[in-house]
Amino acid sequence: MKYSAFQLEEKTFTRAGLPLEKAVTSLWTFIQEGEMEKAIDIAYDMYRTSTFILERLWKELFRIAVNIVGMAEPYALDYVYNLYRICYDSEPYAPESGGMMALTFIHAIRYLCTCGHDSSVCDSLYEVKSAFDNGETAHVPVFAYDHHNHEGRKLGHNPLDFLNEDGGSYVSNEVPGMAEPYKQRLRALLSKIYGGPDPKPFAVNSYNHFYEMESINGFNLELMQSAFQKSIRRGLERDALMITYEALISGQEMEEYLWERVVIMSVEDIGMGDPECNRLMYSCCKIKDLFADDAETRLLVLFQCVMYLCRSRKERSTELIKGILVQEFKDGRIPVLAKENECE
Repeated sequence: MKYSAFQLEEKTFTRAGLPLEKAVTSLWTFIQEGEMEKAIDIAYDMYRTSTFILERLWKELFRIAVNIVGMAEPYALDYVYNLYRICYDSEPYAPESGGMMALTFIHAIRYLCTCGHDSSVCDSLYEVKSAFDNGETAHVPVFAYDHHNHEGRKLGHNPLDFLNEDGGSYVSNEVPGMAEPYKQRLRALLSKIYGGPDPKPFAVNSYNHFYEMESINGFNLELMQSAFQKSIRRGLERDALMITYEALISGQEMEEYLWERVVIMSVEDIGMGDPECNRLMYSCCKIKDLFADDAETRLLVLFQCVMYLCRSRKERSTELIKGILVQEFKDGRIPVLAKENECE
């Protein structure tokens, strides 16, 4: 008799003779209840069964980090991912010795058992899905139209008005004062080009093919990309989640864009507001690759990324400094070298 892959997994047993799916359910229950030693027993039995079951163990620990721990400790995903990397980079699979591989997942479980619980990521996903089922759609706000997209350029937007108080660069929960000197410096440089009585029209040579694509509800995907980032900048959490969901169900290319963008935003928009944020977003982006066949887990992890970015303190100096450098080096700026005695 031939079995499908799903049936085979259903019939899999651990080395101690436990049905795999019941072992996984018990692992979740014990970690949620803080029964650390019982959870470790289950995990160790899974580990010594096979490399396939070891990989399944790590996937369940990631799922637990987002489903059970969630926003109570958003960095749990990054913490478990780092241990996962250590597990596979440290030594070959040798379950009889119980070496470094065992240490990593034992430590991951001990850590997860100490974390608080927060179901808001799951709750938010359920609420957004229900809203779509009831006919609600994402929304493309006015501030999404700027010089980064075709429709914004048609309205005459340029890099200078992007810096206005109500422009696309506006962020909520900003670290006070840190970015303002750079913003003023960049505004002065751009005013020479795009300000005054005879401003230069803004034009770009690159082309974004998403301009010719639409979401499942008919929104221009280039504008949705803009709305995604700018809603997060402004801390509009529900709007950002609605955009995330509609964009993601509109095709694989948009999903890839969203993952790339959360990593970019961690540097561009969060910056020194949370210097560790880029590490978390990058880890989450790598975690999603482990769930190529599990859209629900990828969506949960992405929702947690968006929620975290919306709530983070924001500080855009890194992006502003880059803009200043682009303009000043075009004008011939030369870096200053240290004096010889300063190098000694």
